[in-house]
Amino acid sequence: MKQAVQFSRSFWLPLSAGLAWILCGEAAGLFGLAFALPPAIVLMGAAFVGLTGVEEKRATNLAALGGALGIVFGVLALFAYGLTSGVLLVALSSWTFVDAGSSAAKTLEPLEEVPSPNPGLSFAAKVALDEALLGAISFMAPMPKVRPKVRPKVRPDVQPKEPSKMKPGARSAEGDLARIEFEVAEARALFESKGWLEKPEEYHRVPLPLQVPSIQTASVRTLGGRVQFESLRFESEYEPMAGEPGRERWLGYVSNRTAAAHVLRHPGAPRPWIVCIHGYQMGKPLEDFGAFDPRILHHKYGFNMLLPTLPLHGPRKIGRFSGDGFLSGDVLDSIHAASQGIWDIRRLISWLREQEAPSIGVYGLSLGGYTASLLTGLEGGLDFVIAGIPMTDLSGTFWRHLPDPVVRGYLEHGLTLERLEEVTRVVSPLSFSPKVPHDGRAIFGGVGDRLVAPRQVRDLARHWDHPATVWYQGSHVTFFFDPEIRHLIAETVKRSSSTASQ
Repeated sequence: MKQAVQFSRSFWLPLSAGLAWILCGEAAGLFGLAFALPPAIVLMGAAFVGLTGVEEKRATNLAALGGALGIVFGVLALFAYGLTSGVLLVALSSWTFVDAGSSAAKTLEPLEEVPSPNPGLSFAAKVALDEALLGAISFMAPMPKVRPKVRPKVRPDVQPKEPSKMKPGARSAEGDLARIEFEVAEARALFESKGWLEKPEEYHRVPLPLQVPSIQTASVRTLGGRVQFESLRFESEYEPMAGEPGRERWLGYVSNRTAAAHVLRHPGAPRPWIVCIHGYQMGKPLEDFGAFDPRILHHKYGFNMLLPTLPLHGPRKIGRFSGDGFLSGDVLDSIHAASQGIWDIRRLISWLREQEAPSIGVYGLSLGGYTASLLTGLEGGLDFVIAGIPMTDLSGTFWRHLPDPVVRGYLEHGLTLERLEEVTRVVSPLSFSPKVPHDGRAIFGGVGDRLVAPRQVRDLARHWDHPATVWYQGSHVTFFFDPEIRHLIAETVKRSSSTASQ
């Protein structure tokens, strides 16, 4: 039986906060009401979900997002609405925000080898940050169209058409899910016939070496100051396998054909390189250099830095937002994105080796942690890998965050989680043995992570034979503040550097 999210204040806390915003805004006139609408609408939406139970797992997402908006807008409301109204709105919004985090924390799954959460205000606020992020993503991420599955009348003299007999790209009144069902069935049959489900390493081809990419100088201003770097461009030359479902669609993503990376290197003699792989919806210099601080990795530890842009991200995006198309419904698109990401990074590593790199390590965060984990199962000769808050189950993560109506639509079309896991086995880090030495492996994860289930991080640690692992008391986006993470990174790069110099 499905376990509902227990929103501790039910619907009345976000409802009260939303109504307070509307009343204060209305009292301030037309402009004041318009100013109040963003937090009020989201908070009222959370109240509606909590009241009706239409989609229970979205209740805390929307409440946290509405609370976060209310806190930010509430500070400005101190000037727009006056001190009393501003303080009231900040207090109600903060209460809603923390309560959403506390409620979400109560649903965390207890796991062996994962420390128990330390309950309290600080932990609840950290979890609420994840919930707010999930709420924002739910507004941005495109989802497949959901229509009731059509069950045509069966005539005794006509046999129903099997999915394998449908033409590629065929559409029907059933919408996107019918196409996705067809592609998954076709991919499953193809992968099995080629032996890729048993030997997933054979699905990944050795990429063409990268010779001379296009290089231009660029700069970006970050919190740590202005960073001058090199911007790389080259033709990816990746193509899905012949006969793969979704191949023509994937090749039609024109902006994704050109691979990109940011490079920060020291002048003079060759230095060790660290490949830093960004997370979901990132891929821009400001965001990437913010996540992988050059003051630490470049200046303090002396690395040359390579920051590849993953497919469908940054300048390679195909939708309104960076990352659209990845983990958003088209299963084969996600498989091709993961495969192309590995292809492009391996080509970049071949270019690094042409630069006489004395050592090369990899550090990935979230989706980048997934990519780094998958990369180390295919690319030999790497000195270390740091998998930060790594997603290791593509299908499980996608399924975990699907809206309830879409889940029901998938199930109606026979698209179960087990079927998705089977076909995505070819891009699962758990399908490959790591080629990085055990001393060069490191993992960190948050016990309150709401984006990547802690189970996935735990499973990678087991698969990698329990390397150096840090569990921090926080959520997906709060690892920056944990000193144990900084110590883990420092020890990993120092140990690997000393090993490489021997």
